[in-house]
Amino acid sequence: MIRCPNCQHNNLETARYCARCGVNLGDAAPKDAQGRPRYTDSMMRPQPARRFGSFSAWRYDLLSEVRGRVLELGVRSGANFRFYPSNVQVVATDVDAGAIRGARRVFPRFAQGLALSLADAQRLPFADQSYDGVVATLVFCSIPDPTRALHEIARVLRPGGRLYTLDHVRCEQPIVGGLMDRLAPLWKFTTDGCNLNRRTEEIIRASGFHVLERRTAWWGILCWLITEPPTR
Repeated sequence: MIRCPNCQHNNLETARYCARCGVNLGDAAPKDAQGRPRYTDSMMRPQPARRFGSFSAWRYDLLSEVRGRVLELGVRSGANFRFYPSNVQVVATDVDAGAIRGARRVFPRFAQGLALSLADAQRLPFADQSYDGVVATLVFCSIPDPTRALHEIARVLRPGGRLYTLDHVRCEQPIVGGLMDRLAPLWKFTTDGCNLNRRTEEIIRASGFHVLERRTAWWGILCWLITEPPTR
């Protein structure tokens, strides 16, 4: 059995998430030689983010890498909460008071949560070098000035800190990319500011961030990045 580090519920050895609270059981599961969770053969997911169409697997793989004190941007309903390792401390934020209501309901059960608050990624109300990691999943598509937000992220990251992003980006395949360009104005209007064809990876690179890990799916539309800010 695997005991949940959050609610102490006993789960089957094959479980990836707690049956009671939904928390990531990775840190409680048996480990392999590299310290990664080891599951039975029927549940083995050595690279879950490479599985086509499984968005939860992408979140799991991305957030299993975070360490220390973490700032999450665009928390919305708290969809990432169950994927965080048990040994991190998370300050979860969102710019929209309405969007954060869902997260507020589940936050009391989020053992790794330090605080839940309103914050604009373009003007972060945090001290310089105060976080080991910044997480943004499906966020950069909607930030009005992503370059400014990246400058703020670089400011609040400690030396060695990393930015963890998962977002949709413009497809470089001509037909699909062209279709995204045509749909973008209507998409932005109907989704409260989401830029369907934003080249987020290019923006991150142009801001001086160094890409450490990169994965893509769906003809390059879904992009998973772990990056480091420019050297100060």
